[in-house]
Amino acid sequence: MSSNREGRRSQEGAVPSPSSLERQLRHSEDVPTFMGVVGPANTILKKDLLSWDFDIFEYNEKTSSAFKDVCFSIVKLFEVDKTFKVDEQTVLNWLDLVERTYKPEVPYHNSIHAADVLQAMACFLSNKRLKRFLSNNDRASLVIASIVHDIHHPGFVSAALKNLKHRLCVKNVEPFLESHHIQTAFKVTLGNEHCNIFKNLDPETFSMFEKDISDLILATDMEKHGDYYNDFRAAVVAATQAGRHMDWKAFDSLEKKLLMKQIILKNADVAACQRPLHIHITWTEKICREFHRQTETEIRINVEPTYPEYKELCVLPSTQLMFLEVIRPMIEDWDRLLELPGLQANFKRSLKFWQKFKTTEKCSFEEVKEASKNE
Repeated sequence: MSSNREGRRSQEGAVPSPSSLERQLRHSEDVPTFMGVVGPANTILKKDLLSWDFDIFEYNEKTSSAFKDVCFSIVKLFEVDKTFKVDEQTVLNWLDLVERTYKPEVPYHNSIHAADVLQAMACFLSNKRLKRFLSNNDRASLVIASIVHDIHHPGFVSAALKNLKHRLCVKNVEPFLESHHIQTAFKVTLGNEHCNIFKNLDPETFSMFEKDISDLILATDMEKHGDYYNDFRAAVVAATQAGRHMDWKAFDSLEKKLLMKQIILKNADVAACQRPLHIHITWTEKICREFHRQTETEIRINVEPTYPEYKELCVLPSTQLMFLEVIRPMIEDWDRLLELPGLQANFKRSLKFWQKFKTTEKCSFEEVKEASKNE
């Protein structure tokens, strides 16, 4: 297994050749199938699993099994297997299939990103306020949604998929990518009994989880970020009396509770900018590589680039600053709500770091890494 993973990692960031691109556009619906029972996962200590300083890259370098180990450990920590009444071997088989369904050649939106988002989710779910607010079913939905929220991501943003006339835009309703992740997640899960983590649920309970997980994944569409955040902000203000803490009971309705869970996943999905600076910078390099890969592909087939500024493989500080400013209000409200001063400090450090480059049009990965050593 490790040699396969290392081989897949070496492909990261590679630009598809014309023939491979053609196959990608024609057969993007192809997903792996069950290949047999898989072995056990390595155990990660709870103190490491729930540390905001957990370095997914360092762990994967040592083990080549970050996805399986992190995901299985968190499924067990929050007793998701018990909630679904499913055996450990089925969970392991499912995780193996999900990992193989993520595309290893995609630099950012791959299985390591999914594991990192899940680890951030675990940190949130361990918060004393959310512990009281969420049920076992809520936690199970959030764990599963974190694992599959970007499954089979092609490495292109929705606008690029439209330009490329990708079949995902024909097959799915908007948002295209999120709809594809949902359909793929349930397709691979329900396609084989050996991997079906929902197989012991009655139809009504399964339908509840299916809707909940789907609604959570839909909220990760960044084009609708403002809508979700504004609804959340308005609900928090309405539930907060002057000079007092928010009344969590105001979120007990199904609609408001879903909104809260969507915000939890959205915060976990952008957790990279709240990590220690060196981890944040590594994720920044990976998203830049993904945008460059997309741009190279568009140019190769004579399509107007969605992000022409990424013709060159580099970092654009203005883009990083713009993204951080977009998510800043949500992160500040969320960290205040859960009393997470350490995360706020990390975010401010990342923001301050990129502000030093605000007069720089572009810079190399090496320049960014060198500058971060002085922070």
